[in-house]
Amino acid sequence: EGGYTKIEILSEEVLHRKAAGETNREIAQSYGLSKEQIKGLVEHQNRKVRLIANGYIPRPKGRPRKDAADEET
Repeated sequence: EGGYTKIEILSEEVLHRKAAGETNREIAQSYGLSKEQIKGLVEHQNRKVRLIANGYIPRPKGRPRKDAADEET
């Protein structure tokens, strides 16, 4: 396939198209991706929505930046 694509950018559009009833294969072909990539993206987004609904607060991953201390106070 055509290398790495920043697929998160497409996530909103993909979810709208899924809600409209398009298949993973149809969506994947229009973006030049595999249907497995679309399936994984949809599963990831659904997991995020489910966690947030259960009271999870999304935070950036990894170690906080050195200069982030003044932003939080």
